[in-house]
Amino acid sequence: MGLEPESANALTTTISTNSVQNVNRNKILIGVLRWFGHVERMSEDRMVKKIYRAKVNIKRCRGRPRLTLEDHVSKLLEEGRVKSTRILRRACMKKIMNLKEAKEVCKDRDTWRSVLSGYPVRDCA
Repeated sequence: MGLEPESANALTTTISTNSVQNVNRNKILIGVLRWFGHVERMSEDRMVKKIYRAKVNIKRCRGRPRLTLEDHVSKLLEEGRVKSTRILRRACMKKIMNLKEAKEVCKDRDTWRSVLSGYPVRDCA
């Protein structure tokens, strides 16, 4: 029993829509990581960098606290399974990059670009 032509077309449309959404989502995530590298390389006297580093001490509403850019980036690095670039020990080759290492790596633009070029693109499976 095969699929009827109408349901097969609907399935194809759904799969292609999901894969387009995944590609767009990954472009946005890579853009966030690129922006993180850009902000980290900025000089400390720039307004954007001051806002990025600022700690606001005000009473917040109830509920889950909002994510900072650093929280978001560390989550993206973990989700994308970005490998550590440290080659000091063989065990580090399997280690996932953390936020502290990402801040060090992004200081060199070419290295950061090569890390981002390996960011996984998820297909609809």
